[in-house]
Amino acid sequence: MRAVALSAFATALLAVAAVATPTIDPRTLTTSGISAGAAMAVQYEIANSAKVRAAGIVAGLPWYCAQTSGLATAFECMDDPETINIQTLDWEMNVSATDGNIDPVANLKSHAVMLFSGMFDTVVNQGTMKKLADQYTAVQVAQLKTYFNYTAEHAWITNFYGNACDHLGTPFINNCGLDFAGEFIKMAWAHMGENFTETKGAYNASNLKTFSQATFGADSWTNSLDSTGYYYVPTACGPNALPSVKCHVHVNF
Repeated sequence: MRAVALSAFATALLAVAAVATPTIDPRTLTTSGISAGAAMAVQYEIANSAKVRAAGIVAGLPWYCAQTSGLATAFECMDDPETINIQTLDWEMNVSATDGNIDPVANLKSHAVMLFSGMFDTVVNQGTMKKLADQYTAVQVAQLKTYFNYTAEHAWITNFYGNACDHLGTPFINNCGLDFAGEFIKMAWAHMGENFTETKGAYNASNLKTFSQATFGADSWTNSLDSTGYYYVPTACGPNALPSVKCHVHVNF
């Protein structure tokens, strides 16, 4: 059921993006996340591997690490990587694919993945992220880049904004001298054969929109989705853009 919901979620995001008039390329779908969002991004990528092409993961968990046991097992995965058996999780992945609950595992061989885990992360043990790297290696992703040597706490990582690199606390954005988002997009675009222009655009608050996620279930505790989702449409991809302009969808959890 989760895989079905995730597939519908991706379709809905593409439909939302299609409100703009430029060409939306469905072959360049990417995802990312931090912490619980990173764990979700991993599930999303692997469940929908025919659609997703690249993933950027900050302090997440291996696929199916919590299995069906809920938060208790998830916390164990976060704290004690020695309890994580990648071979068992990979077996579950292949069974799920064979049963049609997720896309074929072989699709992952065309994916690019970037992982970040801070050496000082006290929320998700760095060993857990190394297990995730092992999982991606086992399924033979096309490209795997890891950043495991930064003295960072549990946070989204930038090179221009946020708390000190080793700080733990809100808004969980730390300046560690690394533009993780930029490096991920650069790697993903190159992997997909897309042109990448390294220029930073200006944020426009009017481009940030909301949409209802009620379609995916009224019980937000069960489906782990807030009632409202957000999407940002750059001005270049807005309603006044020409159809010749090609834009892309990125899902962040």
